[in-house]
Amino acid sequence: MNPTCFIPVLTVITFLCVKLQTTSAQEAPNDDEATFLYFAYGSNMLTKRIHINNPTAVQKYIGFIENHRLDFNGFSKRWQGAVATIVPHTSSDLKVWGVVWKINMKDLPHLDDQEGVKFNSYFAKSVTVNIPGGNRVEARVYEQCRLPDKYVRPDLLPPERQPSLVYLSTMTEGAKEFGIPENYVRYLESFKNNGYNGSMMVNVEKYGSKLTKVQS
Repeated sequence: MNPTCFIPVLTVITFLCVKLQTTSAQEAPNDDEATFLYFAYGSNMLTKRIHINNPTAVQKYIGFIENHRLDFNGFSKRWQGAVATIVPHTSSDLKVWGVVWKINMKDLPHLDDQEGVKFNSYFAKSVTVNIPGGNRVEARVYEQCRLPDKYVRPDLLPPERQPSLVYLSTMTEGAKEFGIPENYVRYLESFKNNGYNGSMMVNVEKYGSKLTKVQS
């Protein structure tokens, strides 16, 4: 378990927000409202999903982070399956693509709550996102506190590490929405899922998604 998860939440939030505002000063809106950049690699890649908890989110870029791989771990009652995490990794062949959102600081507590920071489900950290064309930006990202024990090929994920079909479909729809490279979309689709495509605890349907149903 990452020791970062035991740092008081307020300390983590304060440190990262100051860092991200400093390195992303060019993103400050004209109305002088404080914002931060957030790198989403899971369900929050989809506009309809992120706007449920973070209505101020505006898509800025797509990009990838290096020295990490995508994996799934930990059962989510909300999604009825394992959920995505980034895992530090040294292989140069593995990259994690995602969407960079600019979000008003007033939504930061909502984002932290969604990621379960106060329950030590995920912790926040800063990463360098490589933007197509050669630019780089610093962004906030979330990583699970309890990471998978070892790398397993996507199509061989054991049952306890399989995402639900509806969760994986939300991720792939978000990736397609903003033109993340097709080979990475195919990579997402290669992860073995548990087949669940039923009712959800996330009211995505309210925002027009055809992927999920509101849980009764």
